[in-house]
Amino acid sequence: MVQYVFTPWKDRGELLQVRRQFFPQQVSQHTITSPSGNAAAAGTAASSSFSCSSSSSSSSRRDKKSAVSRVSMWMQRGGCPHMVESTALLIAAMIADEESMLLTSGKDATDSNSSYAVRASYSAAFSRFVTGLLDSHQDKAHKMSMYSVAKTIGLPATFVELRHQATHEQLPSLTRLRAGAQAGLVWIWDYYWKQLSATDGDDDQVPTVTGRSFAAPHAEDVPQATGSACRDALRRYLDMGKDDLATIARFVRRWGRARVLSVLDAIGDEAGSSQPMDNRLVLGTLKLARQVTEMEQARDNDGSADIVEDADAPRSDLDQASVEMQGDTADAMVTTSQDGEQAGGWNRPEGSWRQKPIGVV
Repeated sequence: MVQYVFTPWKDRGELLQVRRQFFPQQVSQHTITSPSGNAAAAGTAASSSFSCSSSSSSSSRRDKKSAVSRVSMWMQRGGCPHMVESTALLIAAMIADEESMLLTSGKDATDSNSSYAVRASYSAAFSRFVTGLLDSHQDKAHKMSMYSVAKTIGLPATFVELRHQATHEQLPSLTRLRAGAQAGLVWIWDYYWKQLSATDGDDDQVPTVTGRSFAAPHAEDVPQATGSACRDALRRYLDMGKDDLATIARFVRRWGRARVLSVLDAIGDEAGSSQPMDNRLVLGTLKLARQVTEMEQARDNDGSADIVEDADAPRSDLDQASVEMQGDTADAMVTTSQDGEQAGGWNRPEGSWRQKPIGVV
């Protein structure tokens, strides 16, 4: 079955154009640098391009404003990824900071009103970035702290601390907020924008697993693994044709039970609608989905295994419970009927009805 993905942008080129406007230096460096290049040098160059200073070229500022406006339009349409929205909010705060510095360059540079407004803009953008990202990875069944979720996806703990201070305490200093916004944009580039391909295919890139043994990617190894990363890992596991409960448990911890089951359902639909139908893949997705469900049920039951020794025992228990429930219902109906007869109120008279004049008891 064909699955349609609705995006707020017109085509892939529009999204890549926004990426070029937001990250001109990173895009050019990512184009000419091989994947095995020096990551430290790339990170240094990335952080240096997000400097808040009045020396930024007017053309670059104009391109970023245009990109922010376009993302704002995408947000109105709906379905805009959180990383795209967070990038626009952080860069909008940095543009406001640059324009504020340009306005106060010939005046008192310590204008309290202007500084407070810029700090508030930085704080709102950064808090929305961190909160929305961590909430999207939160497990509704088992609530975890923000630090635990941040460690799972590779988000620095300093981001959570800065978000907490900006939300519950006095606004952080402008110097710290500027540094946090720059670091946040570098992290978003590595986590989301860097993984976008030039085609309409999968956005994320996952390291190829070689050798006979298979292992699921850990959060610290592949922090950017989302969406298609889960799909690629599940496809490789299904192609191996082996049962490994430890690997399945890592899948659930990494991406969550809901996402794993959703991706398995999509893989099964594609395999079932293919010509000829891939029966092996369809059966593999059904088996893996059942294993994931049983594993979650076993974990909910104090970690005990979901093993039934006697196949007739559950049925007999259900029959006994049904009989007891029917008996309780009958007793309740009898009790209600007796109470209704004894209590005052409307009830059906016995015998034939006889007319009485008004006022006669």
